[in-house]
Amino acid sequence: DTMHKLLLVRSLRSDRTMIVAKEFIGEVLGQQYVASHPLNVETMHGESDERTPFICLLSMGSDPTDQIMGLAKKKKVEVQSVSMGQGQE
Repeated sequence: DTMHKLLLVRSLRSDRTMIVAKEFIGEVLGQQYVASHPLNVETMHGESDERTPFICLLSMGSDPTDQIMGLAKKKKVEVQSVSMGQGQE
């Protein structure tokens, strides 16, 4: 089964663990928990207000800065970003 496959891959090829973990989560919990959804900043803007700001938690390879700056320019709004830098929580 997928759980045994996950354990085997984890013990032999730790670099492949995330791939098999996604398969396991998709099989057990459902594909909605592993499906990737593209960021829609227009929708985020519609759901935010002055008391509910945008907060973007980034992972490797994702950078929504250009999309956010493009939306800000389109809406003629000032953007303030805070970068904590690598290793700073």
